[in-house]
Amino acid sequence: MSVVDWVLLGAVIIFAWAGWRQGFVAGLLSFAGFLGGGIAAALLLPDVIASYFSEGIVRALILIGAVLICALIGQSLTSILGRMLRAAITWTPVKYIDNAAGAALNVLALAVIVWIIATAIAMLPVSQTTTMVQQSKVVTTLDAIVPNQVRDVFIQLRDVVGEGSLPRVFSSISEVVGPEVKAPSEQLTTAGAIARASNSVVCISGSTDTCKTTLTGSGFFISEGVVLTNAHVVAGVVDPEVELGSERWPATVVFFDPRLDIAALQVDSSFVPSLSLQTIPPISGDDAAAIGYPGGTDLTVIPVRIRALIDARGDDIYGKSGVERKVISFRGTVIPGDSGGPLVSTKGEVLGMVFGSGISNKSTGYAIAASELNTAVATGIASQTPVSTGTCVVRD
Repeated sequence: MSVVDWVLLGAVIIFAWAGWRQGFVAGLLSFAGFLGGGIAAALLLPDVIASYFSEGIVRALILIGAVLICALIGQSLTSILGRMLRAAITWTPVKYIDNAAGAALNVLALAVIVWIIATAIAMLPVSQTTTMVQQSKVVTTLDAIVPNQVRDVFIQLRDVVGEGSLPRVFSSISEVVGPEVKAPSEQLTTAGAIARASNSVVCISGSTDTCKTTLTGSGFFISEGVVLTNAHVVAGVVDPEVELGSERWPATVVFFDPRLDIAALQVDSSFVPSLSLQTIPPISGDDAAAIGYPGGTDLTVIPVRIRALIDARGDDIYGKSGVERKVISFRGTVIPGDSGGPLVSTKGEVLGMVFGSGISNKSTGYAIAASELNTAVATGIASQTPVSTGTCVVRD
């Protein structure tokens, strides 16, 4: 067990003893004050903090301190009334039951606040502290039993602390990276099949009415006149455009799945070569390449190495949890703008669609597995009917 686990176990003992002494009746009011104060801070303060501070680590530290202070203030205020009610219980058997229930209630309150704070810490840039929290057996066990509905209540907390603009691949505090693999081979950037595949990769851009900004991302031709990309690249975009070299075409979104983060666009172009989906999943250690337009700039081929094929439970493009999908983790750095580009094999076939990066491990990227793209491909080929693209996704 880690230092964090020992500290938390010590806190459990202290809180259980305090709960035993104050009893259930007094503890219920103390619980309500402690929990209410902490939750109120977690729900009401993120936007206020974000309006004054821009750096994620500063936001996190202030928010963590505010949650603790508000929780303790709430507990102090409600404990006064609780002690008065506790004094009215005089029958010994009832007092023992009251003591035991009070201990359990106090530990429950501690668990909730620990989860809120651990969630905030896990969003910070990788450090020894974030790593210890993410690897804590107590924290990960607690996180595993938290319902998705509870996670969704704290979307604002995740947004104000997280600094990335890519969607979260995993809803849980800890993320699955996969096994350690060798560094990617730089020679892949000029490999024949991969170089040919880059001729099918496009830059996608468009403006949004609600976010008042221009969004950019990557995509790739998967059939004649059909481009695949991430849903968050075209979310809320008005009149998206597809660009390849000196050519630029208007595009129509005909498939939009905000849960899996997949979209298909119809483009009036017949001369661009199309890529094909690889039907056999990659294995750990395989060479591959991520192709895209990082930051909306020049086409870039990033050599990567496959880590693992993972059944991931993560968030949709709007931060709501509970989305299950197959993803490929790989060793390689992904930045905004690469989203929607293909992850291709050494044969030039599509292994998946790049859509996210690691939080605790920045040298890990994630792609939606090719098997998840079939519906989008079929709809993109068969339909020419425009669909709604929801609201835009812009993260600070």
